Amino acid sequence: RHSFNPTFSFWIFFCSFYFVWIMSGVRQGLALSIGTYYFLNFFHAKKPVKLIIVTLLLSLIHASAIIYIPLYYFSRLKIRYINALFLISIIISFFNVFDLINLFDYGYLISRIVFYEDYFNLETVKIFDFKSISRFIILLGIIVLFKLPKTDDKENIISSNLYKPFLLSYCLYFLFKFSEVTAANLSMYGFVFLTFLIPNLLFKLKKEYKLISNLIFILFFTIFFLKSI
Repeated sequence: RHSFNPTFSFWIFFCSFYFVWIMSGVRQGLALSIGTYYFLNFFHAKKPVKLIIVTLLLSLIHASAIIYIPLYYFSRLKIRYINALFLISIIISFFNVFDLINLFDYGYLISRIVFYEDYFNLETVKIFDFKSISRFIILLGIIVLFKLPKTDDKENIISSNLYKPFLLSYCLYFLFKFSEVTAANLSMYGFVFLTFLIPNLLFKLKKEYKLISNLIFILFFTIFFLKSI
């Protein structure tokens, strides 16, 4: 429903998310799968109350699902504000946020973050590790495709609704970069929209470029799948 090329979206999801996330962490995988479906439907229909109810139920399966609520409201911001949040999150990632967390009493969610905490080392700035750089490369490709002219208003709305939570997932990742596991788990709720973004954005390319681009991405995700298994 949300993809211009559902088969391609299925392939990306299967290669990139199914074995690595859905099957490796069954509880979060279940929350992620159900949550993505309802997030897209409720976001497009502007039904925050229903989304909050579903999110609270999903949080009983996996607490991290609660991230859907701020993800919904922040995705309502204009792109320029989300870009500003992205820059702020990168700046924050250079500091030892764990010291700030230690100033507060641990609630349940904070205790889970602390459980996965990796001690931050300013001498080896983590923002330049392989995981961060690979995410920057993916983001750069999505930005380039997103900036291409849209063919109609419907396509513009669909692309924007997918692009905003995807970009916010990067904000989450770098805000919690001091704990790699936490950062990956929380950012996955927005990063999964890559499943729809790539086919939809490639849809805008001219026919002669579209075939080549699709083949390149299919090859890339096939290699990623083989690496995962």
